[in-house]
Amino acid sequence: MKYITIKDYMRISNTQEVENETDIEVLIELASMSVNKATLTRIEKRGFDNLTPNQQELIKKAVVEQMNYISEEYSELSNVSSYSLNGDISINFKDNNEIYDNLELTKKAYLYLQQTGLMFRGC
Repeated sequence: MKYITIKDYMRISNTQEVENETDIEVLIELASMSVNKATLTRIEKRGFDNLTPNQQELIKKAVVEQMNYISEEYSELSNVSSYSLNGDISINFKDNNEIYDNLELTKKAYLYLQQTGLMFRGC
């Protein structure tokens, strides 16, 4: 499931050319999966083509933002606040109160997705 093409990526990110198309394709796939997860798989369930043009464009922008996050800032230990290896192994994780932190989304991607109406969690 990919919500953007390389051409979409180039248009949205204002990039004239891409260096490695294979890497970009992998980033598109990973970012699309993250975005779909953030919407509780509503994009996949409804079908991307069944969404409004505005929703589709917002999702594309969210995917590009998420691609940038994955390629530049993502770390599997990004939510670790401290660790100790002396004798006993101990790892403490940060408490993230923001939903976009818990979903490992950029704030900008989260804001784009909020505008689609696909992130409503109910009361």
